[in-house]
Amino acid sequence: MGTSRASIQLTENSEGDDHWFWLPMCLGALLTWRWMLPVESAVLGETLWIAQLSLLLPIICAVSFWKYRTKAIIWNRWDTCLWLVVIGHWCSLVWLFNSGGQLRSAFNLCWEWTAIGCTFFSLRQSLRSQESRSDLIRLLMIVGVCMAGLGLWQHFVSYRWVLADYQTLQQEYDGLMEKADSRGLSRFEQEQLRSLQADFQGMNIPLDGSSREVFERRLADNRQPVGKWALTNSLGGLLAVLVILLAVVVRNGDGRRSVMIACLLLGLVCLWATHSRTAQVATLIGFILLAIERWALESRIRYWRLGLLMSVAVVGAAAILWGINGIEEIDFDSNFALRSLQFRLQYWVASLQAMFDAPLFGTGPGNFRQVYLHYKLAASSEQIADPHNAFLDVWANGGLLALLSTVVACLLLLRKYFDSPRKLGETSVEMPFLGWLSSPWILGAEIGLVGLFLAELVMTGYVDRELIAFAIAVPILDVLLTTPSAKLSPAVLMICSIVLGVHLMGAGGMEMPGTVLFGLCLIATVSAGERSCCAVSISKQIMLFGAGIVITCCMWITTTGPVRNVQRLMKLAQRDMYAGKRVSFVRKTFLQATEADSYDPEPWRLLGEFEFTVWQADPDQRTALKRAEDAWTQASERDPQSYRDHFRQAEASWYAFQQSENIEDAIRAEQFYEQADQKMPFDGRILSGWALAADAAEMPKKSQSTAKKAIEIHELSLRNGHWEKMLSEEKFEEMRRIAAGPE
Repeated sequence: MGTSRASIQLTENSEGDDHWFWLPMCLGALLTWRWMLPVESAVLGETLWIAQLSLLLPIICAVSFWKYRTKAIIWNRWDTCLWLVVIGHWCSLVWLFNSGGQLRSAFNLCWEWTAIGCTFFSLRQSLRSQESRSDLIRLLMIVGVCMAGLGLWQHFVSYRWVLADYQTLQQEYDGLMEKADSRGLSRFEQEQLRSLQADFQGMNIPLDGSSREVFERRLADNRQPVGKWALTNSLGGLLAVLVILLAVVVRNGDGRRSVMIACLLLGLVCLWATHSRTAQVATLIGFILLAIERWALESRIRYWRLGLLMSVAVVGAAAILWGINGIEEIDFDSNFALRSLQFRLQYWVASLQAMFDAPLFGTGPGNFRQVYLHYKLAASSEQIADPHNAFLDVWANGGLLALLSTVVACLLLLRKYFDSPRKLGETSVEMPFLGWLSSPWILGAEIGLVGLFLAELVMTGYVDRELIAFAIAVPILDVLLTTPSAKLSPAVLMICSIVLGVHLMGAGGMEMPGTVLFGLCLIATVSAGERSCCAVSISKQIMLFGAGIVITCCMWITTTGPVRNVQRLMKLAQRDMYAGKRVSFVRKTFLQATEADSYDPEPWRLLGEFEFTVWQADPDQRTALKRAEDAWTQASERDPQSYRDHFRQAEASWYAFQQSENIEDAIRAEQFYEQADQKMPFDGRILSGWALAADAAEMPKKSQSTAKKAIEIHELSLRNGHWEKMLSEEKFEEMRRIAAGPE
């Protein structure tokens, strides 16, 4: 086995660069936090604290430049492409102010992308030596092995335990909620309720009705591992990269081969258990590229890569065209893989329609789901949060500028892969053992795990045993995955990047910071030897330091501060509500939450639910119902693309009609249902409710046509196996009665 195949071209920069310590340690902690929390929760603001801390990285870089007398700032085409993506998101946010959209989600995602840009810039500055690059790759492998182990534990053991624990907690929680609604809770019962909510949070169990029902069905019928995240596809992308890296280490290494093989098998079994077909296909493509790369090197073939990728593109395009043109002739019910392909074609067609209506700025950051539901096909089922395609995802959230920048970055990666030199140098990426937690990257990861565990323990009282296991596993794996014979070439790391990209083309995830940063770590390592284009000067250090301070303060003022205040006030209001305090007192706290963040619709939604509960307790007090409707109207103004608030207003008005039999309530319900249908057509719940309200409001033509649509959607859902969209037997009979017309 030739050593030239397992080497990497490196460029040592200025003296002192090998002695950086604080920046890699901070990056190790921040990256670990990113990967230990659900990567899907960024748009909800649950990882804003990580983004806030990430904005301090430019300050640390400026201090490091001064301390270590660094001569060059690493900045080139990769940084430019990424920051153009960031700018594209901010341009789409500005556009939302005129077009209308959910501005709180947009601000959250824009600041997350700004934090990604700062993290990538800092990564590039810190990867100035072989040792640092080796440590980063080993950190990725350690995180992947830990996730794979946790995933198999979930698949074979944990889910059964969670189901048993959940059923017990569910009964206790529902009992306390019934008491809270009827007569209030004692101080001891309040503590019990808070403890149960902390347990639910620690088990990633949603508390609201629809999401909770989905969780219960998934828990009872599904054993697919998710690791520390929420979706199997997110874990599948990480495992695909892990398997490729470990396969190359097993092939090239001669020390600790048994350990590497065990880790490789762990990753393969967990990848199989996820049932993530996009990740499995991407892994297969990665193995093919590895085999052809090795054969091409020995055969001295120069342009094989271009022909291979063109062939793959042609075959892929042919498969998509065949799927679109012959979609009615395929027996999707007999093959879930084909059903998955069908679903993705539906997602992409609807997403493209939305993009063609707003090509320059897309749907706006964090606003894809609301807009997508207006274009969702009748045969489609899920209310997806992203288009399940990397390019469509970036286009939707960052507009045309972000899309073009992403395409250019992909072309740069492919060009670098095509043009990678046959003789890659003699300096290898080796992993010598220097002592327990001697690497600042691994030390930072360990500090991050311990800090996250303590923070969860103090703030929620939840003991995260998974974090304890990870904290124990990291130093052990740091030793086991350290072998001087393990060498990785730039071509291998580029193949890993391609594998992740192929996965994201069918699974989505480009707007999840944790997933994006995993890929950017690979790109930063691949491009570490490229020439920098910016010399360090005192003025640039001052500008970098000042920019870090400015963006940190701006994020706190516009996003982190208001979001924290809203979360605090909403928890306080809910606590007071469960404690049975005066209605006026709870209402005042909810109103304070609405004033704390003028962009967030959630406080208004919760206020509406509270006022509706007050009215249900005393139906004669119609002012409470009016306040609930006004609160949902305020929420709709802050999230104008969403159907949720109109649907909730319609349900409340229909409930009022059932109590009072006042035709005015039925008319209002019919109007709200119509508004909800305009924002999410082809939904059986909305159409059936609309038909009932129109029938009660004495609108026979509208009720008949709407009932017929509801029946069509029900039958279409029955044919496609979308059980969650089907009407109940009682409601289906009601629709048939209304559609038949008066006797």
